[in-house]
Amino acid sequence: MPPVLRRLSLLVLVVSVALLGTSAEFARDAASPQPAAATCQPAGFSRLDGGHIRMPAGAQPGSTRLLLAIMSGADGDADDNLKLGAAANHQGVAVLYPTERAGSIWQLNDAMGDSDVLAVSGLLERALGTG
Repeated sequence: MPPVLRRLSLLVLVVSVALLGTSAEFARDAASPQPAAATCQPAGFSRLDGGHIRMPAGAQPGSTRLLLAIMSGADGDADDNLKLGAAANHQGVAVLYPTERAGSIWQLNDAMGDSDVLAVSGLLERALGTG
């Protein structure tokens, strides 16, 4: 076989092997489930399990700052009477308000109990899980 044909045959063989490997990799990737893209809550007020959140317009998953505001009332300042949510949203910051607590005051240390700390931690995880 002339050297030119030998090189051409070798080139065809290498390209074929490369294409087979790529198609097998593509088939494997297509069959594996892809993780869902993170999304943010819509702009404005949204209720969550255990609280609510005020999102700024244009919030982006993974880049919007979050302020946790633990308020004394049971509604977590849902009406934004303190204007904290409006001021924060104006600066591009989301505000997360826990609304469920175990007793008449927040349990924020071991002496008072830790059920509220656990509940707020869960709320944070759920909020951050959406983006």
